[in-house]
Amino acid sequence: MSDTRENDVRNCNVGLKVRSNFKHGVFLVFKSSDIDKISHVASALRSYSIRCIYDNNDHKVFPIGQIVFKSIVEGIENSEKTLLLLSRNSIDSTWVLLETVLALEQSKKRNELTLRIVLNGVNEHDIPFLKREFLASVPHRTLDFNKEGWEERLANYVKEDIQLPDILPVGSLAHGLVFSHFIGYYRYVLPELRRRLQDHPIYRNNPGRVSTKYYLLLPSSCKVEDSLAGTDVTNKISIEKETKLMIEVHHSGKPREIYITVYSIKKEGEEPFYFFADCPNVLNAIYTMSVDTLAKVDIPFHVARFYYTMNEVINHTLNKDCNGVVELLRYNDSTESRECVLYEAIKRTLCTTDSVTKQILHRDLPPQTSQPQTDVTILCHPDCEKDLHIAETIATYLEKKGFKVKRDFGAEGANETVMKIAKAKWYIFVISRNTLDFTDTTARKCITCLQCSISDDSLCVLPVLVDVEPRELPSLIKWVTLISANDPSYCDVILQTISGQPIKMQYKIPCGDIATGLAWAAYINYLSIIMKPGIHARIVQLLQRQGLQCGCIEKLFIIVPSSCKTETSLHEKANEKSIPPPIDYVGKTEPLEKNMAGQHRTFYLHMYKYTDQQKKQSVCFMAEYCASINCLFEMSKLQFAGLTREDMERQCRQFVCTMTDIMNRKAVKDRLGDISHLVEFVFYEDTKKTLLNAIHEQIIQKHNTVITADGNRNTA
Repeated sequence: MSDTRENDVRNCNVGLKVRSNFKHGVFLVFKSSDIDKISHVASALRSYSIRCIYDNNDHKVFPIGQIVFKSIVEGIENSEKTLLLLSRNSIDSTWVLLETVLALEQSKKRNELTLRIVLNGVNEHDIPFLKREFLASVPHRTLDFNKEGWEERLANYVKEDIQLPDILPVGSLAHGLVFSHFIGYYRYVLPELRRRLQDHPIYRNNPGRVSTKYYLLLPSSCKVEDSLAGTDVTNKISIEKETKLMIEVHHSGKPREIYITVYSIKKEGEEPFYFFADCPNVLNAIYTMSVDTLAKVDIPFHVARFYYTMNEVINHTLNKDCNGVVELLRYNDSTESRECVLYEAIKRTLCTTDSVTKQILHRDLPPQTSQPQTDVTILCHPDCEKDLHIAETIATYLEKKGFKVKRDFGAEGANETVMKIAKAKWYIFVISRNTLDFTDTTARKCITCLQCSISDDSLCVLPVLVDVEPRELPSLIKWVTLISANDPSYCDVILQTISGQPIKMQYKIPCGDIATGLAWAAYINYLSIIMKPGIHARIVQLLQRQGLQCGCIEKLFIIVPSSCKTETSLHEKANEKSIPPPIDYVGKTEPLEKNMAGQHRTFYLHMYKYTDQQKKQSVCFMAEYCASINCLFEMSKLQFAGLTREDMERQCRQFVCTMTDIMNRKAVKDRLGDISHLVEFVFYEDTKKTLLNAIHEQIIQKHNTVITADGNRNTA
């Protein structure tokens, strides 16, 4: 922790070609003990006609009488760039962490990297927070005053424009992956399992040996196997497939068969147990991105966010059909077998008297070097009576439950230059309108703890909102779990959260970034699979089977209405109010079978025929509604999802842009195959244009090369 802020950090205004909407060129963050180094840097930059102002007495940046933290926030917001000097003196500074996070916040808002990091006398291995998530992707430079040409290299680095998508391609995956899996699978499976389980022969024939839980496996590597069947030789536990339940649903305009596999698990010398489980196939997107180096991704961080977000969604109070059905099993698959993890979980569920290894929460995280003595630190604004009352209520409640609680109600934060936070396993922040301003000590401490959570590879921050909506929060505080003090059972929810029990939330879950996770999951787990064999042979086969001579465009067109609403039948929607109907459904290709994450999947492509009645000409095309954007539409109907209409439309456009970017990445083409010429997204504003018009303008008129039934390519 730093002593006094005034002596800790200076500022530097660099005379770049400052854009008209910014007051300053560069805001420089450094430790007071590095003043000589900063002077050296400033002198070098001046030699390249970059004007530097770094004297802390410059009252334009730090006005007399204004809280220093507010000056810092305004300085970063009003500067085109922020330059951070990290040395042995500054790497442990909480203030440095805060200013780094604030600069990253500005980068996200502008979609441009505004932060510059230079290391002097240290390397990235000495700085834990440079290895985590967002910061791990920020390019940084080593500053060695003894190396010739360092001045020019530094000046070029400061001036360089870096677009955020170029270095941070992944974004936030958890929300998109969670809702993709929930909307497309669990929403159908969990209520049906609850309804049909007791009538199933295996349940009736094996009393007391069938688990009523659906187990969701979360391996730390995110590696998803095609089947859960296998044997743990060491512990002599084996898993086998027994049978499966089939559910017929319509999803995103396509009929779909969903299979729920029934497994048996047996330890040598014992009778088998029976259970239902899967490892969410969406996790395969994270694993593939990392292993194939398709993009930069922090696996442990995203697994942790996936765990908490999925827990919230499934056990939300407004999602009663799914409450209590699922048990999430996080485990380290480099040291534990899924057979052993499942065996322990099933025996816990069935309440057997055999000794069972104690469940360890966060087993995939490395052990801490020192465990905090305090279970929970509770922080709130010191001058708000309602905040204090809620904070004290939480503290008293948790103490009665046996937790060691530290109260930080503002006394230690009264001095704006000092920010000491009692180390704890969990940090609970009471956030009201009084704490929404970054000048408030509680808000600053919350940001610090959030950043430290990333650095320490664990999620331990719990905001409790008092008369505040999630949309009003700074995006940095829109974390995985938000609890409303308006919920009469908010103390129970807090207890469930910090105890690792299922969370039943009454508050809306902030939607966050959905599009990024949806796009990567859709590409890796669907498009790259369905398009990998190519489509030429399948088109020819279907044309021959249907006896069609008109030919078919060699592309899969994915229909994306801006409303995100997909219909049960694509051709019926397109033919509305058209007589005679110009579009006919031809049929589907031969099935592509694949086992994915322990569940059987069948994939088809669907062909349609468009007929121009005036020209008496026809052409076929392959098309389908985009299932991923249907996920956004379905989310908007869920009361707890927190997705507004504006959010949905924005995320829809972002999804199309992200998918296009993914398909055109060189790494993706090299490792998964190039399908960019075989897939096209047809985005249209369905409030202004009909689906038929979109098909006519963006498919029929645009493409004139077709494959005929004899396999040739013809140009009209």
